[in-house]
Amino acid sequence: MRAAALPGGDGAAQYPVQAAAGFLAQIDGLPDLTQPPFNFGSRYRDATQLIRRDVRTFSTTSIGRLFDVAAALLGFVRESTFEGQAAIWLEHIARNSSNLTPILSR
Repeated sequence: MRAAALPGGDGAAQYPVQAAAGFLAQIDGLPDLTQPPFNFGSRYRDATQLIRRDVRTFSTTSIGRLFDVAAALLGFVRESTFEGQAAIWLEHIARNSSNLTPILSR
């Protein structure tokens, strides 16, 4: 797996949108993820600034952070209160839906 930026270090494990900023920074031409349907808030914007300035930004190849990013893109934009919460949420959604499109409208 290609390494990604992890803005804010361990804080990115607590906030999936923060981890998303690091993984998505490698992709050109993304839509504005602070707008619907994603609605990433100020934590995402702040994390992108950390990456641009190369401040408190570390490198990661964590598959757990990658699952956090997937969960954030599908609607888990709140703080995780325990390790793996976003991935567990993602698994729950996947098990209970044959079509993930309705999740994006939440």
